[in-house]
Amino acid sequence: MNLIEKIFEKLNISFIWKGNSKKVVKQSGNGFQIQQEQNSVTNVFQIQNLTVTKIEELAGTDTPQDASGLLRSAGQRFIAEQQTKQENLKAIVAKADLAVITDPQQVDQDWFLKWMEISQTVSRENVQAILAKILSGEVKKAGSFSLRALDILKNLSKQELELFQIFCDISFSVPQIGDDLTCVISEPFGSPGQNGMQSIGLNYGNLAALQDAGLIQGDLNSWRQFHIPQMLQIPFTIGSTLYNLKTTDETTTTQPKIKILNFTSAGLELRSVLNIGTKTEYNSKFLEWVNGQWKMIP
Repeated sequence: MNLIEKIFEKLNISFIWKGNSKKVVKQSGNGFQIQQEQNSVTNVFQIQNLTVTKIEELAGTDTPQDASGLLRSAGQRFIAEQQTKQENLKAIVAKADLAVITDPQQVDQDWFLKWMEISQTVSRENVQAILAKILSGEVKKAGSFSLRALDILKNLSKQELELFQIFCDISFSVPQIGDDLTCVISEPFGSPGQNGMQSIGLNYGNLAALQDAGLIQGDLNSWRQFHIPQMLQIPFTIGSTLYNLKTTDETTTTQPKIKILNFTSAGLELRSVLNIGTKTEYNSKFLEWVNGQWKMIP
């Protein structure tokens, strides 16, 4: 019995398809019968290519129906929904690759039920990959991902996720100290509230969308002071690019207030499971600004 099956057993959860043994379920009423077998379903609409005709078929509005016909349509729709949910769940758990985790932790029941509720409804592969990493991370270390982060992910639109990807791709981080300094340094581009970051796809409207989604904090005028010791190499990342800036004889130790944009706690959790990339335009301007501000070089 693998880990996910143990979790299902612990929570007393069962599905239409579980394990390798053949299972047949029959439900009948008013001359209507549904039969299910492992990896196959008879009399079921495949929910693909959702044309108007397909939607009408699923809703049972394509032809006049009596009570038994409506029951048949409802049964077909229910089984189709369960099949889709099970396929989504199976795909995500497979991506999580739980078998390779050497020291699995006990997953909280409420957390897992919320994760499963969301996962069953997700068919987009990029979001499935995120949910798989979340499950894997939670099994490795319970409490890594909050229910709030799951709710935010559940409600994210495709456009909001794309905007958040940009935000993460330009985020500043010092990996050695975790997320204590993780943020987006907006100073080189001017005021975010006045479209200073429009050239990299984060105008005021897009930042407001990330705020509304619960991914970044509301204050677009936040600031932080960074202490720059002399004669020290400072490793940090911008997006996925690692830098190790060196001080020079001209490096100043002044600590000006630097404008930044902060993640929410849920935003930081979701950042940890994204495939973070690099935006060359941001990095080039950032390095130019750092050299002008502190006389530091890569």
